[in-house]
Amino acid sequence: MASSSASAAGPQGNGVLELKTKLYDRCATEDHDTVFRQDDLLAMGIIPNDDVRLLLQITQRLCDEKLFKIVREGTVVCWMYRTLAEAAKLVST
Repeated sequence: MASSSASAAGPQGNGVLELKTKLYDRCATEDHDTVFRQDDLLAMGIIPNDDVRLLLQITQRLCDEKLFKIVREGTVVCWMYRTLAEAAKLVST
């Protein structure tokens, strides 16, 4: 009997999309100039089991969709959210 590595790897497909939406919506409740560190995003309680790989998968999707932008605080990689309108302008150019 083969074991499923998909369940061990975390949510797939719609589950990731749902978590991505929840994380984005939660970040949007903060001040627009808020810089989010990895620990800040995990502390929101959205990512199951504080799974860093899953968090990075979701933040990458948000960056790909221009909804997050990568910033640095010293040597630490962080993220800032963009509004849907800001992201739409970046996608259309």
